[in-house]
Amino acid sequence: MKRIDSVLLVDDDEVCNFISVTLLKHLHLSESIHSVTNGNEALRFLKENAVIETATVFPEVIFLDLNMPVMDGFGFLEQLNKTMPAYASVCKIFILTSSESPLDIDRCRRYDIAGYISKPLTEEKLEVVAR
Repeated sequence: MKRIDSVLLVDDDEVCNFISVTLLKHLHLSESIHSVTNGNEALRFLKENAVIETATVFPEVIFLDLNMPVMDGFGFLEQLNKTMPAYASVCKIFILTSSESPLDIDRCRRYDIAGYISKPLTEEKLEVVAR
């Protein structure tokens, strides 16, 4: 599997974040892993820490949950499109969710995402991400 320079986990489920971080580290896929618990915190993280023009800190991969308090995944994608429309040229966003709703899957097609993954993150599912 190809190494991922930087990963951002956006999920209010601390257990899911722990599993994802542990797996990414165990597989030596990334040493730079950050996690936040909602879309608002993710946008703040990107604005405060990322330089999209040079891609020095901007996460290469974002794993995004859909159902979160404060700002859900769809709200995050809307705001990201408005404030950083060039994000897709620098990073891949994978929806990582427990939702298997056809409505959510269809709604995700409106955005520039790299894939839709059902929780939990596994080594097999990471094969698609780290290509």
